[in-house]
Amino acid sequence: MILELKDISVQYEKNIDAIKDASFNVEGGDFVALIGPSGAGKSTLLKAINALNPLSKGSVIYKGEDVHRLRAKDLRRLRRNIAFIFQDTSIIENISVLDNVLLARLGEKNFFEAMLSKFTNDEYMDALKAIEMVGLKEKTYALAKDLSGGQKQRVAIARSLFQKSDLILADEPISSLDIETKRSIMDIFKMLNTDYKKTIIISMHDLDLSLEYAKRVIAIKDHRVYFDRSANELNYDSVKDLFI
Repeated sequence: MILELKDISVQYEKNIDAIKDASFNVEGGDFVALIGPSGAGKSTLLKAINALNPLSKGSVIYKGEDVHRLRAKDLRRLRRNIAFIFQDTSIIENISVLDNVLLARLGEKNFFEAMLSKFTNDEYMDALKAIEMVGLKEKTYALAKDLSGGQKQRVAIARSLFQKSDLILADEPISSLDIETKRSIMDIFKMLNTDYKKTIIISMHDLDLSLEYAKRVIAIKDHRVYFDRSANELNYDSVKDLFI
């Protein structure tokens, strides 16, 4: 088991729960789709996993460590092993694809290396490999601002590869894309899970795609875990009422 959520709650305002009493475990190599209506708490839950959101109750255990009890230095170390792909990608528009990917390891540098953006030859090679893996080799030196939405999501995924994280958390990475691009992005996540044994938790609204690509589906409704089932036990009709 790589991740354990124990009865966690997150409050944004006093006595108002964004997540209430959520518990589940994730095994290494799992591919989990986190589904539910807008405002149910999916993003809040993802951000609580690596302490971007504080807990009001419960604990998050990652590889035996209580994430929310770690000192700042240890939390930074742990976050290098948990890649977070934001819905807006959080890439820097005015630098190249390569530089955006390299920045994923900036936190590992000392002050002077960080100021000079100094990377080793091996790091450059790793970054180039990550870019090629997501199908952006021809865009390596292009500015991020010149990319399409789907290409920017590929950059964010390449950054998580370069980070060499075991766990990838993706917050609705395909929500604003057309269906063809959505499938191309999901194909990359599937490849990372199947070929590279990455553990993936991805929040999404697309029921059909979640059932097609994920191994497991966790539904969030009214800020609670509504169900936790194997994807092959479900179909569209069995989960569509979740969004009503």
